[in-house]
Amino acid sequence: LDRGAGIEWPQVAPNLLLRVDPQSESLVDLDPDLPGVQGVELPGDGLHQGRADPNDPDAIYLLTSGVLRVQLSETSHAWALPPESFSSVGIDDSLLPQAFDLSDDGTQIFVAAYDADFNGITVYQAEIGESPILSPIISGVNGVDRSLEVVGDQIWLTDTTTGAEGLRAYTL
Repeated sequence: LDRGAGIEWPQVAPNLLLRVDPQSESLVDLDPDLPGVQGVELPGDGLHQGRADPNDPDAIYLLTSGVLRVQLSETSHAWALPPESFSSVGIDDSLLPQAFDLSDDGTQIFVAAYDADFNGITVYQAEIGESPILSPIISGVNGVDRSLEVVGDQIWLTDTTTGAEGLRAYTL
């Protein structure tokens, strides 16, 4: 990101997924046919958060301008929630996605996003599958980055509304 460009912070290079060997603390080359150490280029703008796939220890989900599912051993990826799902509900700026989580069984995605004027957040829900549709389920709260957790049948969310600050629990 170019942080010197004002509040826009435009992305100046693609997102890269890099693998680190925890034993040697060095980068692992994901494409040995090319010179140097290679990562995997990922689609999407910005990279906000990652989560493990609850059903596959070899996969992760990443929040960008959509939600991307990455199969680590194959270094392959596919959209779980494509950018079109985000833009259809007004999440059309790379700074708007705030946080996400998955249901315990991995069948639903919950996304918290700043409203266009950054004066609040809305939480959306979508079923993972073909042509997912985001539906708003919580609005009218203020929040901070990565403050969304789904635990069982509850969504936990921080609220920074002046005079009403606290940790909120919403039953799904």
